[in-house]
Amino acid sequence: MKSAFFPFVIFLGLFLGATSCKPDATSMRKSIAVSLPPHAAILNEITCDSIDVVTLMHSNANPESFEVTVNDIRAVSDADAYIKAGNLHFEQTLTQRISQSNPDLLFVDASEGIELIYGTHSHGNHVHSVADPHTWTSVPNIKIIAANMLAVVIDVDPANEGFYTANYNRLVARLDSIDSVLSSKLNKADTKAFLIWHPSLSYFARDYGLSQIAIGQDNKEMTPGQIRDTHNNAVEAGVKVMFIQQNFDARQAENIAKELGIDVVQINPLDSDFIHQFNILADALSQ
Repeated sequence: MKSAFFPFVIFLGLFLGATSCKPDATSMRKSIAVSLPPHAAILNEITCDSIDVVTLMHSNANPESFEVTVNDIRAVSDADAYIKAGNLHFEQTLTQRISQSNPDLLFVDASEGIELIYGTHSHGNHVHSVADPHTWTSVPNIKIIAANMLAVVIDVDPANEGFYTANYNRLVARLDSIDSVLSSKLNKADTKAFLIWHPSLSYFARDYGLSQIAIGQDNKEMTPGQIRDTHNNAVEAGVKVMFIQQNFDARQAENIAKELGIDVVQINPLDSDFIHQFNILADALSQ
């Protein structure tokens, strides 16, 4: 176990390692708002804390039930730009309300350029027309998100373009290394399928040729027929692990895991330490 985990420790250390954080001190300090902790972490890698980052949600929140407050609107309105994750339901309400009060605010979709996955989530009766919002649960996607963020940062603070670009290039190099390690480890996994309570790993599964078998979504209980079908699909696919996202009532999912005799592993897609989350996924699937 020690040798399998060691490469991830190395890359995590590299990812969090300090860079030359010395932007032009004469520039007026700027502020950029983001929706989620993982996006704040990506942005901080590029800016090296030289720009104030406002994060609307915390890592223990539930984006499915998150509601915009007056304080959220004020925080975003006071920023120089708002980089939304894209495709999160609450962001639609937020941007509409802020556009009316502050039409000059720079709005950017961090998921621009990502090949979106449809049919995993729903808003009411709409399923196939709704894009999976968890675009940041993918190393290749994070590279696209980082590029979109770099453009915003340069727009907000053009005097330090060289500094931000250098930080971005270092981030991309580390992400490429992490992606290589993840690919190597997951290619050796005995099974290419996993169960998950909330379908938040669609992009991760696509990256590494995995099959995500979702048990539930929108906090809805499954019917007996759905439970039977899920059980049969999991057995047929040789599933060995189930991922449960924190803050979701997954008692039904845990009962299914017990019946199948598989491990239950808790994950947090909203963790700012997204490299640690990738580590958890790869370790669980490759055991």
